[in-house]
Amino acid sequence: MGGTFTKFQLLRHMITIAVLSWAVLLPQGSTAADSQSREGEPAEVVEYAVIVNKANVYKAEESQARVLIKKLFLKERSKWPDAKSTEAKAFDRPTDDPAHQAFVKVILGSKEALLAQHWIDLKQKTGVTAPRKVKTENMIIKFVSKKPGAFGITTLKFAEANKENCRIFFKFKMPQSGE
Repeated sequence: MGGTFTKFQLLRHMITIAVLSWAVLLPQGSTAADSQSREGEPAEVVEYAVIVNKANVYKAEESQARVLIKKLFLKERSKWPDAKSTEAKAFDRPTDDPAHQAFVKVILGSKEALLAQHWIDLKQKTGVTAPRKVKTENMIIKFVSKKPGAFGITTLKFAEANKENCRIFFKFKMPQSGE
């Protein structure tokens, strides 16, 4: 048995090599969603929205809103700056979700590895954990609509279709390479 692989082990190694090769060959700054556009065609620009609970009446200029959301998401601040000092509750998307990737790059101005390290450091120093990751936009809407201080990330199209349950705090998009 020394030096030989079973068919299962060989298949597992081949899959690992294929996944690693794909990740290395994907251009820096690209996402899996970027690679799905047809060659030669411009990738569709998807717009995203940070949504808040309908009861959240706090308003700010877009630049101020972005800074506030960054602080609330990274848990550098725990309350909304409204008259009630409403407790903030962030809901995130899975790491491989294009909305999460755009949020990390555009709003947080960071990279995934640095964000992961931020959460490790924060957990060790204060016991505070990262925002809950929610798989679907439907669940983001459900959670945000239940808690007055809640916010999350969805596609703009989905947020606009669900305005009865949440409010769009601001919009953003992932810049095309070269923008």
